[in-house]
Amino acid sequence: TPSIDQEPVQRDLLSPSDSTQILHSSNEKNELIIFIDPMDGTREFVENRIENVQCLIGITLNGKPIAGAVGMPMIHEDKIEIAYGIDLPADSEQATLTPLSKLSGVKYFNTLNPLVKQLSVTDTGMGDYIDGEGDVKTLVVLSGDSKKPALTMSMKCLESDVLGTFVDSAPPIRKIIAGGCGNKMLFVQRRFEALSERIRHQEGTDLSSIIGSISLAPPGSSSWDTAGPTALLLAADPNAVVTDLIGRPLVYDGEHLSNDCGVVVSAGHMATRIHREMCEKLRRDEVFCEALGVVLCDAEII
Repeated sequence: TPSIDQEPVQRDLLSPSDSTQILHSSNEKNELIIFIDPMDGTREFVENRIENVQCLIGITLNGKPIAGAVGMPMIHEDKIEIAYGIDLPADSEQATLTPLSKLSGVKYFNTLNPLVKQLSVTDTGMGDYIDGEGDVKTLVVLSGDSKKPALTMSMKCLESDVLGTFVDSAPPIRKIIAGGCGNKMLFVQRRFEALSERIRHQEGTDLSSIIGSISLAPPGSSSWDTAGPTALLLAADPNAVVTDLIGRPLVYDGEHLSNDCGVVVSAGHMATRIHREMCEKLRRDEVFCEALGVVLCDAEII
């Protein structure tokens, strides 16, 4: 489970001098972009699945998510929960300018939620898996209920073309339908954190036994849906992987705001391997690339 930070919010987590150094280092091309999504999960809100609704803030530096906050205003009766993360690459010039190259935690703020009694009662099974009660050997696969061909084809590729080649070594799968892009990405992070904590207490520090989780999403999300959750995920698990459905990094340039080729998110030793193998197969599939609207040229995407 995420660590609970009982300290008040500190405005000086990055002091003005640190922030200035990060933005005005020797690299004159540094570009800082802030992406804000005041309500991720609009459809879920309308359908009264308000536990899936989140407020997202993401910060990117030169196209890489480095910080994010995920507000969950509708999952508690008397408080708002905010998860946050900072992920500056350890070998970057920016990371050497501040001690906070990695930071991950949760804060709570007292408030009343008049909608909490209207929470939907549908049990998706996400709770047990987030709390670490689910089997560490199980691969959890999250997706929405979209009927878009890209999602159907990628799910088939994962189950048949990738896991189908594992013979006797394929892990059991638990498929979960969930709403909200940020909600699914946060699940991947929190399940990894919960299982990591359990393994450290019970078995030591070897996390290679964690199969992990994968989230698949067809085209339709935007930069503001993924920037913040990506930073949170990488702050918790530097080995996590976030790409589009054909294995390319997501673009954060402030101009191309739509994730036109979908999103795949994974954390965990086996999940990241499966993620990469699935994307490799999909990028070589002419029918799939045609469905995405990308051109396949000599097995390369152009």
